[in-house]
Amino acid sequence: MENDCDKWLASVNEGRKPISILTAPPPLSRLMKAIAEGFDLGRIHLGRIDSEFGKPVGTLLAPILEQWERSGLVVLDGQWVEPTLAGQFWHVNLAQLSIDYLTRSLSEEAVH
Repeated sequence: MENDCDKWLASVNEGRKPISILTAPPPLSRLMKAIAEGFDLGRIHLGRIDSEFGKPVGTLLAPILEQWERSGLVVLDGQWVEPTLAGQFWHVNLAQLSIDYLTRSLSEEAVH
């Protein structure tokens, strides 16, 4: 959004959107959004995400998901990841940690 009032008004009067800066989303933004949405909804199907995005998400996240299951934060049921009551409380943190871990793992995978 344009923060200069005169430029903003001029854009609006010309029928243009008053945008000052526009950047493209990161390459994996749709994948990361799907992970966050899954935690928000309370259920993630790893196989669907793997096939939709062509990345081994389930394999890459396995170490932390198994740790979270041992800690009582998620239940792993085949391809499904379901937060427990405690996991539902921490779902925002679990989503962000998953995204950070996945981002790091995918960037390391690209290097090798």
